Amino acid sequence: MAITKPNGRREALGRGSYTFPGLTVQVERTETLIPVHENQCPCGFLFQLANGELVVGGPRTVEPELTWRRSRDGGETWYAAPAWPSFYVHQFDDGELLHVGTPGEPWLTRGDAPGAYRFSIHRSHDNGQTHAPESALISGVPELAVEDSEKWGRHVWAYVDHGLVALRDGSLLATVLGKFAGDVKHRVFVIRSDDRGATWRFRASVAFDLNPTHTHHIEGFTEPDLLALPNGDLLCFMRTGGRYEGRHTALAMSRSADDGHSWSAPEPVADRGVLPKACRMTNGVLAVIYGRPGDWLAFSRDDGHTWMGHTCLNLGTQAWDCGNYDWVIEVAPDTLLAAYAETDRNDPRRSAILGTWITVKPT
Repeated sequence: MAITKPNGRREALGRGSYTFPGLTVQVERTETLIPVHENQCPCGFLFQLANGELVVGGPRTVEPELTWRRSRDGGETWYAAPAWPSFYVHQFDDGELLHVGTPGEPWLTRGDAPGAYRFSIHRSHDNGQTHAPESALISGVPELAVEDSEKWGRHVWAYVDHGLVALRDGSLLATVLGKFAGDVKHRVFVIRSDDRGATWRFRASVAFDLNPTHTHHIEGFTEPDLLALPNGDLLCFMRTGGRYEGRHTALAMSRSADDGHSWSAPEPVADRGVLPKACRMTNGVLAVIYGRPGDWLAFSRDDGHTWMGHTCLNLGTQAWDCGNYDWVIEVAPDTLLAAYAETDRNDPRRSAILGTWITVKPT
């Protein structure tokens, strides 16, 4: 799979229709989902509950309780809602919500045995109105690196990131961003749970780079997202570098055909990409949103083997800390909703979260 470059449009696309091979993309309306607010790192998060209700949030904001909204009418109107503990979420068939990890306190902590680590989870049985915290256990993990930082003190260098999917047998697979002892860059590995997230076991590494001089993976592999396809394949999208001043490297993707036991060598999907988020539409089209610089969408008609239509939704002011952390979900047949930040050009500590509705149809 050769690297796919953006389509050359360096301005954010306005409303209109755009045609790619076998695909028509119609950029519809853009609205403010969350008004301007102070944030540490603007992030648009979206989730559609089983009852159809939409949830939008700003989990990286200074005051998250002020920035969560819900909609019962497909995004026509929004109302204030309780903040969620994280944006790594799975909803089971019985309606229970499972949140893995906590962005404000992300790091794994050592368990009572070699290879055992713990992390925070939350459960909700009322569609996210309230949440109960728990401590989940991972076993069988190779020794993880330990680092010191001014912000976090001494900590294990690993945390559960936003990839979380159900496998064909009903068990869960989640992604972890971290470093094994001796690693010089970040790696991605996956863990599996067959008891609804209470306990997990190391399954496999997805991608890593042990060469400190490689410039095509500045950071190694990080910020992973998982997408499960109907044929059983799993796709893992990963950031490899998202620094400023043009120092970004490719959005990478690995594939597994055996429920995450083994993974293909990571290949580039686009020439940049922090915090990728992917979804599969009911019409079979795959969409992935990625950023920095800018907020971009790309599409695939062949289950992720090739990508097309790299479309820029926004090229605005860079937030003071980090940014271009975006989300995309299908909210109706043939219709995507993409969420991304618009930062105040006069105050880079303040951003709004915008939503753009996009119609995507195979031709």
